[in-house]
Amino acid sequence: MSQACTTVSAAEQSDCQALFAREATCTDQFIPMLVDARMKLDKPAGIAKENRAEVIGAAKIEWAEDSKPAAVEKTCGKKAPPKDVQAGLKQCLAEQGCDAFVKCVAPWTEKML
Repeated sequence: MSQACTTVSAAEQSDCQALFAREATCTDQFIPMLVDARMKLDKPAGIAKENRAEVIGAAKIEWAEDSKPAAVEKTCGKKAPPKDVQAGLKQCLAEQGCDAFVKCVAPWTEKML
């Protein structure tokens, strides 16, 4: 389910960076959720047949690079998700604790995949 993306405003970029920061804080909960979503949707193709623990391990290594400030700035400057996704993700920032935050972002993350 691909969503059309738009140009990124300064506010959208700031929100995106805040989300990345929170996801980085919650890496131990966020990465397994992201892997589960990718496996459920089989995106990229074939991931659903992979060993979950191995994929999580590889994803954490990749995430260590993807969550660095320069990478986040580049990613957040590329494209903005649809407004409904942006609003949903922004609301998730108010969630207390990593478990609640990750539970909140899970459906939005899946929608963006």
